Amino acid sequence: MEVLPGTKTLYVQLNQISDELPKFAEWMRQKIESDGIDRLILDLRLNRGGHGDYNVAFVRAIIQSQKIDQDGRFFCIIGRATFSAAQSLANQLEKYTNVTFVGEPSGSKGNAFGDSRKITLPNSGITVRASIFYWQEWFPLDTRDATIPKIAAPLTFDDYRKNVDPALRAITDSH
Repeated sequence: MEVLPGTKTLYVQLNQISDELPKFAEWMRQKIESDGIDRLILDLRLNRGGHGDYNVAFVRAIIQSQKIDQDGRFFCIIGRATFSAAQSLANQLEKYTNVTFVGEPSGSKGNAFGDSRKITLPNSGITVRASIFYWQEWFPLDTRDATIPKIAAPLTFDDYRKNVDPALRAITDSH
């Protein structure tokens, strides 16, 4: 987490949903208020999930940050590795906040199987994982394959080679 130089924009890279999230969310909310932060960029591109029950505290912190929860002030960067509990967080942000998604389509649908359990096959000894719950967070007839960003910012090899983040560039250019 850092304030982008010369701005009142807080950049937060959240790579896992864990039991630390509620405490972090409150700390972030307080930082937003105490430092006069006027924009938030949440980066979920590398977040493969965790325990989705902890998302509520984060969503609540955003909603309580009234200065942030407005059009053009709260951005969430998503990508192909955004799935499981991170997809659930994106779903909740889409439903309850004024978020603008940036980047590439997420790695999952909003309605998906999850919470895998390890199974060792008796004859071969091979270990597999099988999902045991179906999480339905989107309307049942929603046929999207992913959360689609409002501002597309795919990473190209040329951007990677030049060490340019197209999602951050798209957000800063939109201001």
